[in-house]
Amino acid sequence: MLIFPLLDKVIVGVSDLPIDDPEQARCTEEEVNYFLEMIDIVFRDSVVGRSHIIYRFSGVRPLPASEADTAGQISRDHSIQVLEPGQGMSNSAL
Repeated sequence: MLIFPLLDKVIVGVSDLPIDDPEQARCTEEEVNYFLEMIDIVFRDSVVGRSHIIYRFSGVRPLPASEADTAGQISRDHSIQVLEPGQGMSNSAL
């Protein structure tokens, strides 16, 4: 979970939930509950609740295929292989 200041507001977020269809990306009620619970644990004296939420958004970050158990274990390092016309990918690149 990350917390970023933005002008006189705060952005709270970042969760790793797998999704097959980017059109289904939503900031779910379960995620909101998780964020509010974590804020309460870390900042025990704060009083933050749903009434303080002024906007929610969700995005999709594509990750390479992996056999990792969780999304957090997948490397965020990446590369792009440029193929010239007529060049095929080797099996090791798949």
